[in-house]
Amino acid sequence: MPNRYVAAAVAVALGHATLVNAAATCTSCPGASTAAAATHQIYVAGSSAAAAGFLGFVQTQICGSNPSSQFVTNTTAVGNPDFRAVSCAASTSSPAFAGDTVTVYYRPEGGSVVGMLPLLNNKPLKEINLNTASCSSTSTATNTAAYTCSGITGSAPANGPNDSFGGSVSSVTIDIGVTDVEPAVFGNTSSGTTRAYAGAGKHDPIASGAYSTATFGSDPSVSSIQNNLSPTIAFQQVFGFIVNSSLGIKDLPKEAIAAIYDGQVFDWHKITTSGNTAVTSSPTEIIICNREIGSGTRATTDIFLNGTGCNYDGGVNSLKDEAGVTPAGFTTAEPADNFQTIAELDCVNSHPNSIGYVSIDNFSKVSGGSNSTSFPSAVAITVSGVAASVTNAAEGVYSDVFEAAIIESPQVSADGDTFYQAAAPALQEYNTTSNSAQVVAIPSAGSSDNAGTTPLQYSTGNKVYTSDFTRGGNSCSPLVFTHS
Repeated sequence: MPNRYVAAAVAVALGHATLVNAAATCTSCPGASTAAAATHQIYVAGSSAAAAGFLGFVQTQICGSNPSSQFVTNTTAVGNPDFRAVSCAASTSSPAFAGDTVTVYYRPEGGSVVGMLPLLNNKPLKEINLNTASCSSTSTATNTAAYTCSGITGSAPANGPNDSFGGSVSSVTIDIGVTDVEPAVFGNTSSGTTRAYAGAGKHDPIASGAYSTATFGSDPSVSSIQNNLSPTIAFQQVFGFIVNSSLGIKDLPKEAIAAIYDGQVFDWHKITTSGNTAVTSSPTEIIICNREIGSGTRATTDIFLNGTGCNYDGGVNSLKDEAGVTPAGFTTAEPADNFQTIAELDCVNSHPNSIGYVSIDNFSKVSGGSNSTSFPSAVAITVSGVAASVTNAAEGVYSDVFEAAIIESPQVSADGDTFYQAAAPALQEYNTTSNSAQVVAIPSAGSSDNAGTTPLQYSTGNKVYTSDFTRGGNSCSPLVFTHS
């Protein structure tokens, strides 16, 4: 199978020639009503950071050169829920459903934890209902039609913790979950000083009260996760930090960022750059932008900042939830946790003196990026002088790198199982052909293109950006060099 770039843009598909959506403004293009009646329908939920990579696989491997459509909800306003669907007539060379009409529903709303809890507890989850959503055409490129859909009611912060979204949604059994880290990161254990999962228990959304037990099920233990779910490590992702441009900085030491997110320092005047200069000349409150508990991006940030041993220390060196807290000596309460990547970006963009974290494909949306008009007051920074990039991650210089997992539900449908069996090895055999995304590849054993090396190797000659380093499926482990 040829290696392809895991696209940072979502674009997938339905055949233009034979499918029509009367509700869309482009009547010659495929649309929601036809996609909803596809021969094969697969339901996926989980990581927002991995959504582009996962759907890029659908575009290139399932749809191939066939015309394609994408359906997304409007996430340009903070709090709007993020639901997606992509559809196509599968190509004749597709690893699944060749020649048939396929719609893959992908829900990033809720983040990594919704790629694990509903599967573990056999609970339904809301996905967009394309039969009732109102979808308007936003792009009619030759091979890609794009639609923005409305009709889902409820906001991410208010309805995410109990999945009470209404309107154009349906409760479905999720076939496949996607998490930024191994699912056990979100498990719970009550004894021992060394935790079997990452972050010393700071990512358990049920125990924290961040998510409804009635809706999402019981609080899982590490052993129950391991016994009931068998994740496949699919690819690595790279994460980084952004600050508001008002600070005028481009680098911070890793230790300084950890002190901020561990709730030890709230004053920029007490933080020094790598050049040993105070960030501000006078006391200035640090505005801390956090993702919600249950976000894989938040979990990776905690693990990166607070060591790889994942030892429980009473929470002294662990990412704190500072939402609503007014630091001593200041008058501004810290912002609420952000339930989406878009909200995290907006938080940093709209709050002077703020800091946040995102997967690095989002660097294109901040100042200096290719789409910097989106969040012009946010700036990507280096960490201890090292840029967060696929290149540096592939060479082992930058270590905020974690392994995304895809998980087949124990209640998977027949179509979902067929799709999973095709997706699991194919996702592992992706290479990148540009250094602009956050994804690097971990191929399945027996990859003919790369001699089964896990992970793949970095090469400047042909711009295949892959990694010599792996955590071996355990985020508590340090990155290990594997090249022979």
